[in-house]
Amino acid sequence: MGLEFGVLGPVRAWEDGVPLAVPAGKQRLLLAVLLARANRPVPAGTIVQTLWPGDAPPTSRGSLHNHVMRLRRTLGATAAERVRTSGDAYLFEAAESELDHLRFTALLERAELASARADRAEARDLLQEALSRWRGQAFEDLATEGWLADEAARLEELRWLATESWIDAEQRLGGHTRVVADLRALTQTHPLRERFHAQLMLSLHATGQTAAALKVYQQARTALVEELGIEPGEALRAAHRSVLSSRETDRDGDGDTGRDTGRDTGRDTGPGGGRGSGRGGAAGQEVPDPRARAVPRTLPAGIGDFTGREEQVARLLALVPDEQALRQTDAVVISSIGGMGGIGKTTLAVHVAHLVRERFPDGQLFADLRGMSRDRLDPHDVLGAFLRRLGYGAEEVPADTDERAALYRSALADRRALILLDNARDVAQVRPLIPGGAGNLVLLTVRRRLVGVDGAVHLDLDVLDEAGAHELFVRIVGADRVAAEPEAVREVLAVCAGLPLAVRLAGVRLVSRPNWRVGDLAERLRSAESRLDGFELGDRGLRAAFESGYEDLVAGESGGGSGDGSSDGSRDGSGPPPTARAFCLLGLWTGTDLGLPAAAALLGLPAGAAERLLERLVDLNLVQSARPGRYGLHDLLRVYAAELAARELSPGESRAALSRLLTWYAKAADAADGMLAPDRTRQLIESVAGLPPFFTPADPAEAVAWCQQEQANLVSAVRLARDRGLTTLARQLPMALWTFLQRQRDMKTWISVLDIALDVTVAEGDHVQEAAVRNNLAIALIEDGRPASALEHLEASARIRREHGDLARAYTTLVNLGIAAMEAGEPERALASLRESLDLCEQTGNRDGAAVAHTNIGEVLRRLGRPREALAESLLARGLYLERDADDPRLAEVLITLCDTHLLLGDVATARTEIEEAVRVTVAACRPHVQARALRQYGHALLAGADPDGARAAWSEAADIFTELDPPAAQEIRLLIEGIEGIEGLTERAAG
Repeated sequence: MGLEFGVLGPVRAWEDGVPLAVPAGKQRLLLAVLLARANRPVPAGTIVQTLWPGDAPPTSRGSLHNHVMRLRRTLGATAAERVRTSGDAYLFEAAESELDHLRFTALLERAELASARADRAEARDLLQEALSRWRGQAFEDLATEGWLADEAARLEELRWLATESWIDAEQRLGGHTRVVADLRALTQTHPLRERFHAQLMLSLHATGQTAAALKVYQQARTALVEELGIEPGEALRAAHRSVLSSRETDRDGDGDTGRDTGRDTGRDTGPGGGRGSGRGGAAGQEVPDPRARAVPRTLPAGIGDFTGREEQVARLLALVPDEQALRQTDAVVISSIGGMGGIGKTTLAVHVAHLVRERFPDGQLFADLRGMSRDRLDPHDVLGAFLRRLGYGAEEVPADTDERAALYRSALADRRALILLDNARDVAQVRPLIPGGAGNLVLLTVRRRLVGVDGAVHLDLDVLDEAGAHELFVRIVGADRVAAEPEAVREVLAVCAGLPLAVRLAGVRLVSRPNWRVGDLAERLRSAESRLDGFELGDRGLRAAFESGYEDLVAGESGGGSGDGSSDGSRDGSGPPPTARAFCLLGLWTGTDLGLPAAAALLGLPAGAAERLLERLVDLNLVQSARPGRYGLHDLLRVYAAELAARELSPGESRAALSRLLTWYAKAADAADGMLAPDRTRQLIESVAGLPPFFTPADPAEAVAWCQQEQANLVSAVRLARDRGLTTLARQLPMALWTFLQRQRDMKTWISVLDIALDVTVAEGDHVQEAAVRNNLAIALIEDGRPASALEHLEASARIRREHGDLARAYTTLVNLGIAAMEAGEPERALASLRESLDLCEQTGNRDGAAVAHTNIGEVLRRLGRPREALAESLLARGLYLERDADDPRLAEVLITLCDTHLLLGDVATARTEIEEAVRVTVAACRPHVQARALRQYGHALLAGADPDGARAAWSEAADIFTELDPPAAQEIRLLIEGIEGIEGLTERAAG
């Protein structure tokens, strides 16, 4: 699950295993540049040189900003926040597991460490895993130049060095036969890489093909002499000498002369393998203590369908010393595995314990400490059980806990044992169970990270990725049953959200009901009053797994955390304690993760106090924090938290919390809208009690970045406001998002939130607000290419505003009605509406509105084939805009119309001047969609002026922008480019 990015082959991005469509061209090249230097700032100048090699256009910095914005939109809300601005540079944040070249290099480093400690098998496996990350050549689908080409060459060289090292490791492990075919292919594709030839010679010789090995040397030498004019290097000559000198000798691949088959002679053992711990009998003989022969084997059975977790298993195995190191180690090795309930901590720990149990021949001890339940085990009782399993009689086990711990440490002082402690609560429960001496291994599973266990290495588990969850489901349910209903399987696994226990419970439920289809289970998960009901199976279920963690939290805050089970976690009727209350309140939220300021609004606390509660929930693995300052719940934990909220919180408290959060979002969105469109009339958003400071952007770029990061949450806020009856906020939030969503060209989202706003205003009977919402919804429909659908809303809006005497806003509706009519193919109706709007502007002294009306009248007249009348109207509009602000982004619209009109009149020079100014204005105002339209018109002006190369460049840039915002428009522009090339080809043939 999650995000993945790749440059070791074609540049690609995936979210939850689904490819993200990153357009070819500058957007994909930009992504490649940022990924190549992941987690390091890349100066804007460096990116510009890479995107526009040679002479960058004057607008390159503005265009780069637009490309970054479009890349963020392409990657989606989750990935967009990875692209960060750092001064005059951009930085892409990626974890090692998310980016193939980071994972590749990390695996190489681990392989080097394995080689350094002579663990050839591990080094080979790590190298093989590293090489499996490659899907082709680095940046395969891009024409790399400059430093990016150098980076590609560096990665390719690392690839072939790793391949050489992997072959070395295989050969040292006796795998000569396995690598011969690979080496034959490598020497063909890399005929001048001497090491591959040397390795092929040694493997051929080791498999009895000495003549073929010598022939390889002759072929390699010939290639080097003919291609480079040099003789073979030392490595290849050494391989040649080795084959020649050993032709009559039978040697193994390692040159080992013997094998150590004895046991460790430094350890005294008595008859039957027990250690002597008592003396008696014949002089000088060790009499074995019967306790020494007690070898407990109490590990739970392994899981036959264990799936995934390869990286975590490898990490844990790397911590376990080998036989020799276990003899020499001075300390117990301790690893703790943490994560939320149902994440698979115990399953992983048991799996790893079985993998390494042979290294611990003196026994394996297991205890479920039940740390999250009220009947948690006391270390005193666990020590007694362990001592009895180690061979001590009941009468030999001390009554005192400290004495039991001392005897336990003594019993294991000269043993090699594995101790698995499952579901540990805290250090106090665990510390007495950690043995003394050397060579023992302790594995812990915990809900919360334990602080104070010396030498412990902690591993946090995350959910399974999509492939891992699917594989586990297949192993439980069966391949045929899964293959028969792929869509239903996807739906079930989407509900499971990668939680292993959920996948297992869903699969086992199907196995126990052979007559069910997978679709039947999917339907039950959809229709259950609580989704958790679909994961109940006998005495097992997700709700029980989650409940234990929550009850532990409540008991700890209520004074019941001593572990004696005396507290029932009851409260005084005032609701749950603070941290538990915070968890319940998070269950009210239906969006993605919350930033700290928004979470503080939900909790009704200052940011510092909210952060302390949230971080405690993170420590308890009840809340996830993907990065500092962001907090969220796993999908199924959210369902459980929502159940708790309904049970533990009063309706008034829940409504107040949601009102705070949604008001915070509305005010923050309105502040961003005010930065993006300062001339828009602001709506009054009433504050509420307990509201912390809301987000206020410093500039338009920050406003856009915040809106992009929070877009999914803002949309969720609109729907939640509607569902919870907070109707004023359900109307205000979409209106605050108007400018941002219009810029984003996210029509589906834009129309969906405005539909919600319209529903609530109509239901409230607020006609003034209804007119405003209908007007904005109509604009979205026009932008979405549905002008006929917009006409009904605009007629209604204009009628309401006329009836209420709101002439200032009625003009706006009439302008939009004129545009909709024009786009719907009704030019006369358009002219009537626009001229009526102009009359209203003159009555109210609205010069800005008059400029807009003149612009659109000019456009209608141009389309009607009346260019001179159109020119007069457009010049009036331009004059009105210039009176106000030479960089008014609306000026670009009239300049585009002026350019087109001048071209119709045959004045190419003036047309070009007008459209160049339009491009400048759109870049300065960060209006990518209008910029693309201006560039499209710029291309026409350049082509009319006999500059096909310039037209091609302008159209190429416009196509890059339109590729994401308006794919059909991008395709039209590419046809224009092809048309230029066709004309040039005809011209060349005619000249020839």
